[in-house]
Amino acid sequence: MKKILFIFFITVFAMKAHAQNFANDLYHAYGNYLERSILTRRFPPEDYIKLMEQFVQSGLLSKEKLGSSVSGRELNLYRWGKGETRIFLWSQMHGDESTASLALLDIFHFLADTHSFKQEKHLMHDAVSLYILPLVNPDGAEAFTRRNSIAIDLNRDALRLTTPEARILMETYLRLKPHYAFNLHDQQPRYSAGNSHKVAAISFLAPAPDQEKTITPNRLQAMKVISGMTEVLNKIIPGHTAKYDDTFEPRAFGDNFQKLGGATILIESGGWPGDPEKQFIRKLNFLIMLDAFYRISRGGVELYSTELYDSLPFNDTRLFDVIFRNCTYLADGQRFTVDVAINRNESVQPDGKLAGYSEVEEIGDLSVFYGSEEYDLTGYEIMTGSVPERQYSLSELTPEVVADLHRKGFHTVRTKAGKIGGNFSKFEVNLLLNSEREHPDRLLLNRNASFVVSKDSKPIYLVINGYLLYPLTGAGFVRNGTIIK
Repeated sequence: MKKILFIFFITVFAMKAHAQNFANDLYHAYGNYLERSILTRRFPPEDYIKLMEQFVQSGLLSKEKLGSSVSGRELNLYRWGKGETRIFLWSQMHGDESTASLALLDIFHFLADTHSFKQEKHLMHDAVSLYILPLVNPDGAEAFTRRNSIAIDLNRDALRLTTPEARILMETYLRLKPHYAFNLHDQQPRYSAGNSHKVAAISFLAPAPDQEKTITPNRLQAMKVISGMTEVLNKIIPGHTAKYDDTFEPRAFGDNFQKLGGATILIESGGWPGDPEKQFIRKLNFLIMLDAFYRISRGGVELYSTELYDSLPFNDTRLFDVIFRNCTYLADGQRFTVDVAINRNESVQPDGKLAGYSEVEEIGDLSVFYGSEEYDLTGYEIMTGSVPERQYSLSELTPEVVADLHRKGFHTVRTKAGKIGGNFSKFEVNLLLNSEREHPDRLLLNRNASFVVSKDSKPIYLVINGYLLYPLTGAGFVRNGTIIK
């Protein structure tokens, strides 16, 4: 018995070591496989389809047209490998959750390369068959919105199957009967890994198959795969991996696929400091998915425990995008010491471009929260500021004029312009259209985050639409202003 246990532990150790070496080598070689034509989260779905077609034409992937979305955009199933173990992956069920879709392109470049990792690719090709359904929601991807073109959340349509996209996804799963199912999503970038200041870059879940959260054999297998991926991430981003909410959702695909017997693994791409386009998290997706395919191909998943999965903290809501701490807040002729939290958001403009808008989320004692960016304003005063009396035409707002307005402590100006479409200013100041509208004399929750930071009654910094600017030197960055109507 002792000899058997010794051999077992040696085998497990050797397999883990080999997998770790593979993951480490992949991490450093990633730049060789990056699809460089798309480096932003938003991209036209037709551009993605063209890139996939190149892999089909080269013979790397086979393609099967499954049907069309509500608006007539095609949904295709791609296959790589000839192994008996079937792995099904689907991405961008929510149109604005594109990180894993891009990582899949990088994975295909890796698989297409004939010069590196030959042994590992040969093993995977013979052991597994990958079935990939990217862009499940191409209409939502086109508009860069969560829902499809008739405003249905596809991940709440697994029971009724109202939409063609949902029917295609369910029919494909039932036909393939995969051993493993990878459910690829993006989560909001402000989740923390438990009660910590660390953002949850990746969150995992082996979804529950029922209200009781029964650990079925296939769910146990999913937990073991996630433990392997967690082991990899712990080497690269220790403390930045979490677990997604495991409440059973009867209308969701992942929960239903787990119920139907496939070992279902949810990967949620979160946030990372200084990575608004999630390119680093894209790299992490590339790494952990290939590592999982390799571990499955080697047949070693059964040897893993669920310890790392069980130890993952759940996502928590302890993060804001920005916190200004220890501010002296001037209001109603009085001084208050407060912290101010801001979140930066995005919206799709009529021309299809993304613009930013920031809101004041919380005011008060935020000592139990964390900011992705934090600024200590001890000794500084904040106030909403004022608006110049004169009105400016849009043509007058040259970079030089705007810079001068900043130096004088103005983040908002009145404009002579008539109606302006949209809600965003292309200038680094906010535009107040209604000349009769009063500028607020205090910070307002869930309203635009623009204010003045002064010392000894002199403006030193400006916060414009959530971004900090130092007018005396021009240091700082303002994504865009907003239009106040």
